[in-house]
Amino acid sequence: MSRLEPVMCKRLPSGDILRVYPEEQPESPRKWDNLGKLYGWHRSIASPDPLPFHGADVSYVLRDYIPEEHWDDITEDRMSFDEAVQIVNATGEALCLFVYAYVHSGVVLSNNESRSGQFRDPWDSGVFGIQFVAKADIIKNLGDVHGLGRPTEDDWKKHARHVLDGELQTFNTWLSGNVHGYIITDAVTGEQRDSCWGFYGDPDQAGFDGHFDTGGVPVSELPDAEACHCCGRVYAA
Repeated sequence: MSRLEPVMCKRLPSGDILRVYPEEQPESPRKWDNLGKLYGWHRSIASPDPLPFHGADVSYVLRDYIPEEHWDDITEDRMSFDEAVQIVNATGEALCLFVYAYVHSGVVLSNNESRSGQFRDPWDSGVFGIQFVAKADIIKNLGDVHGLGRPTEDDWKKHARHVLDGELQTFNTWLSGNVHGYIITDAVTGEQRDSCWGFYGDPDQAGFDGHFDTGGVPVSELPDAEACHCCGRVYAA
């Protein structure tokens, strides 16, 4: 059971009590089977995907997508961050995006090249790293998951952008600690009936629906219940 206080306490149609907690040590989504790669070079923030070795630079992690005529620039350490990204995108074999960080009482990442809002802050924001995905991986592995049809040679970049945006959004959710789990207990005895963890997003939008019977009512609209944090028994109806 989580040692943290519940952020939501609801009575299910069965009479059982649903309590939603922040997850104390959620797994980084970068440990999942992602299509894209997300690397960072920041003095105080670890790279989301581990670098191949300490000191590996941007041209090294992109080496598989850099044409042979540029290899001398890599070995002689003459290729800049911007040049590596531009060369990769020019090949048409991968989509590579700059990733920016805003670090102020937490960390938020963005791959929006316009760098609007907080990402224009000259003190607390700047280039964090890169995010990229190979065309071959998009065409081979991605189905019609965004309602855009299956990716083709002509439109794969549109699908790639959806993938990279989604992966970065999920990573930001994890960075902010917005990951939850639930425990369902008997309202009278406090006996635990069910639990599940690893829901990413706000508690009322984290996808709990379908994991237990809500009588067709969204979780956020279920009646509130006051239940003991320690044993789960209901204080009052």
